[in-house]
Amino acid sequence: DHYMFEYETHDTFRTVYKRESAPPPPAQPSRLGYSLAYYDGDDLVIETSHVEDAPCVVGIAQGLRHSDQLYTIERYTLSDDGQTLDMIFTVTDPEVLKAPWVWVKKWRASPDAEVLPHGYDCSFVPGQR
Repeated sequence: DHYMFEYETHDTFRTVYKRESAPPPPAQPSRLGYSLAYYDGDDLVIETSHVEDAPCVVGIAQGLRHSDQLYTIERYTLSDDGQTLDMIFTVTDPEVLKAPWVWVKKWRASPDAEVLPHGYDCSFVPGQR
């Protein structure tokens, strides 16, 4: 009824519910929000809402804070040979952004690479680094 994502970059775990069996959204927003997943053909699509007002999701990339109106759509596509994963990440936030912000990222398989954990502080104020 859900997927668990472990992010090495931020040493964070995220629960993403399958849309067809998801519980109702929480009453209060949270740091990672409320995420629903479904497949569109072979693409995994994740829609996230109920993200608390914080400097993390949009803030790191754009130097902005985002509001609790933040809404994201992630679309993941695996290449036919299974060696590349493409992501299109679309962010809307009517309180902060005049238009959707789109981030495109590509990962290549590197099974022999060693990934070392590192800390990450999401509490900074933009412009203080």
